[in-house]
Amino acid sequence: MGRRTMKKLVAVLLPWLASCHAQHINYPYSTIPTAAPTAQTLTAFGIYATPTIIRASDYGVLPGNSATTNDTAFAALNAVLTASPSTVWEVVFAPGTYQYTNNRWLWNVQNIIIDASGVSFQCTNPTVDFNANDAVFNNGDFFITSGKVPFSGSETYTSGYLIDTANAGATSVTITTAANAGNFSVGTQVLIFGYDQQGGGYPPNMRYFEYATVTAVNASTGVVSLAAPLKNFYDSRWEDTANYAGITGLSAGAPRIMSLQRTDFSIPQLIWIRGATLLANPNNTSAINVLLVAQVLIYDYVTSTGLFIVESNQVLVRNSIFNGTGLAPDKLVDWAVIQDTTVHPTILEPTVYSIDDCVGVNDLSLMRDTLYGVIPGCSPRKLTITDTDIIPNTVSTAYSGIATAGRFPVWSVRIGNTRVYNPASAGLSYGFTNVASPGLSFTAGSGSGSGVISVTYSATVASEVDYGMTLTDTTAGISGIVTGIYASGGNLIIDGTWGTISSGDTINFYDVINAYDQGGNVIVGTQVPFWRAPPGPSHQ
Repeated sequence: MGRRTMKKLVAVLLPWLASCHAQHINYPYSTIPTAAPTAQTLTAFGIYATPTIIRASDYGVLPGNSATTNDTAFAALNAVLTASPSTVWEVVFAPGTYQYTNNRWLWNVQNIIIDASGVSFQCTNPTVDFNANDAVFNNGDFFITSGKVPFSGSETYTSGYLIDTANAGATSVTITTAANAGNFSVGTQVLIFGYDQQGGGYPPNMRYFEYATVTAVNASTGVVSLAAPLKNFYDSRWEDTANYAGITGLSAGAPRIMSLQRTDFSIPQLIWIRGATLLANPNNTSAINVLLVAQVLIYDYVTSTGLFIVESNQVLVRNSIFNGTGLAPDKLVDWAVIQDTTVHPTILEPTVYSIDDCVGVNDLSLMRDTLYGVIPGCSPRKLTITDTDIIPNTVSTAYSGIATAGRFPVWSVRIGNTRVYNPASAGLSYGFTNVASPGLSFTAGSGSGSGVISVTYSATVASEVDYGMTLTDTTAGISGIVTGIYASGGNLIIDGTWGTISSGDTINFYDVINAYDQGGNVIVGTQVPFWRAPPGPSHQ
């Protein structure tokens, strides 16, 4: 970026990102938005704010330093950056390799642009214990309350505070224990989340979540007012998972609100890394990920072995190269775009993938990417792939170039102008596949009836069905739309618009609710169908 003046980054870039996400909002309604997302080209990168420019070298951060010397220098730099959280800092690094043993030097930094052309960052922590301590960067975690200390495995956690049922479009939530509203104040940034769709793993995999800002608090009534209407419906009857992932004190599933600006953790507003190479720890080559979280997180012209995308509102990856592992955007990511980027996985052979997982992502867009590896199981809430090349690795044994995970609902898949390469050695059968006919299925239990399906509580069924999904009673020959999913008396209750369901009836459904062929998709090489049907895509 150099010294080009910028016009209100926080006032222009962040609202632009929010408007992009607004076109892809998730609603757990019976009516699912079907408008195609706008193919943004990230023109906001040409709109800048006025940063305060400093040189890392002025604080003793130098590429020739030992790692321990740079630890001291980075601590001095961190003290400056955190002393003025409202300042948009632009930190310029001289070319070279910067080594350090403490990867937490971005902790509590609120707004930073890292100019790092020709620069490599490497954490060389010699104590191989947890990847969190050995990754290139680590700036905290929503649920951990232990603060800015090395990860030890004995962390303390917060679950946030339970809230009452709240409708999409509401401008407030009510904390179930009213006095807990006193833990929030005007301007606090929060995460509202619920519906456990995995029951394990970390962080918690919540189906419904959104980032919000508090505008008013009433500790007598528990009402917390929000700057924008809720995007999602939150049902207090959702099943709660105690000791989530075996972590004592961490519960998730029932709707909650959590502060993201606490004394032990404060979410950054902007982290923008430009031009850096991110090196794996030489003492722990499995610690290849970058553990950064932010409201807006941008990787621009970055080269790395891998990248961990998690617990961030909006994420942009642009003009970057990843040689080593595929990318697996994980949980509590609202909106992510991977654009003009090359992913060349080599480490995970023979089960090589380029993009995988994505189950906890609301909206994922791949634009003009080159992916040397299939997408074998990718299930964000919404998936858009545009003008992208998918080239299977030579050891790939995948069934298709792009596939959903099957176990988790996907509201929409849109694919256009995308090329799936299928040399004879790849042996692909399709360009895209989801759950095949007759679909997923379960058996209705006692208590089912008019517009109600009851099942002895099944976490598997709860993770597979979704609001707005069509379920078909193949026994009775009727179909309907899911309008409610909740736990009651040890049963999973699924409300819907169908007629009477009888105990023992077989219920079928598909994981992808809407699939759209946006045209121009091509199989390059051995010809196979691009789409597998049913359910077939519509054109949009």
